[in-house]
Amino acid sequence: MTQCEKIIAALRASGSQGITSRDMINMNIFKYSSRIAELRRRGWVIKAHRVRGNLYRYTLKSRPSQSALQAPVFIVHPVQSRLIEVEQKPRHRWF
Repeated sequence: MTQCEKIIAALRASGSQGITSRDMINMNIFKYSSRIAELRRRGWVIKAHRVRGNLYRYTLKSRPSQSALQAPVFIVHPVQSRLIEVEQKPRHRWF
């Protein structure tokens, strides 16, 4: 299970209560902000609410549309500074 899949599963299980940045660290996801950004680029609507200091609570508002799931994903090549298409894995049943 990828880190993004773990985050989505935890967000779905928590419902409107959401999960905190500390919860993600406890799941051994230390670059959680990068994973949240990746999920948002894929079309997931995830809201962040600052609890205090560096502690945030994340809640899942909606899943991506079917067209967003099939759209190609591009990233900037770190050396050549050009866009390259990322090969996407087959979607799991909750996507």
